Amino acid sequence: MPSMAFSVHIFVLLLLPLAMPAVGSDDAGPLSLEQSAGQEQAAIYSRANALRLNAHTFSGNVLRKPMDEHAEHWVVSFCPNWWEPCQNLALPFDQFSVEWERRLNTRLLTKKVRFATVDCATDKVLCNQQRVEQYPTVHHYHRGKRAATWVGGRTSDVEKLAKFLTKRLSNAAADAAATALPTGGGAAAAPAAAARSLRDRLVPGDRAIDLTLIIVVLSLNTWAVFSNPRLWQLSSGASKDTSKGAAASAASAASPSAASSRSVQRFLPRDWGVPGASMEL
Repeated sequence: MPSMAFSVHIFVLLLLPLAMPAVGSDDAGPLSLEQSAGQEQAAIYSRANALRLNAHTFSGNVLRKPMDEHAEHWVVSFCPNWWEPCQNLALPFDQFSVEWERRLNTRLLTKKVRFATVDCATDKVLCNQQRVEQYPTVHHYHRGKRAATWVGGRTSDVEKLAKFLTKRLSNAAADAAATALPTGGGAAAAPAAAARSLRDRLVPGDRAIDLTLIIVVLSLNTWAVFSNPRLWQLSSGASKDTSKGAAASAASAASPSAASSRSVQRFLPRDWGVPGASMEL
């Protein structure tokens, strides 16, 4: 009996934690829809989409003229990470980067726009060089040059920044929509899009003038060569001299026996060289 009572006590102790409610569950209550949606959204953007640039990587990306692998537009946020307005704007800025890059970067190998951030707490010199005087500051760079600036620090920073980005990137969005494949085009639109992409890669805008000048110079040189008669006369005279020299060399090579016979006659008696002369033995 004592052993059986001990077993019952053990069984009750094991079931007791399962029967008791969790500590603090009544106080916390279930999560609302807004809280759960906010947590899901924060989890989606927890991997910062915007690039983290510093003094070593800023110039090579933002201030460089766009080529095949570089973006034409850069949107850079300058802010120290410890400043509360910057912390409040960090997540919305990253959301804007995802939305605009997904909207504008429709090509396979090139990017139209990139978003980046610079921590002015560690790269204060870079922020001073880019004329950042207030936090948060967002610069829009186009083809390696600063084109516009937005300065925050108010309660409506998210709405103001959204309007700023829409104003600055609306033209780029129109270009991306014009060059994108139409949904109903199917296979008929693919060759045209491939041709446009190949043309843009082979002859980008900043190289078109150089290529045109090279073609013009080559055309002028070709026209000068073919329209100058003196060049043709000189070339024909040189060919004649070459043919005469070749004929003379061929003639001299064809008569080695005659030259050798004349050299032998110098050592023989003169009578032996007279035609019809007989020799008595």
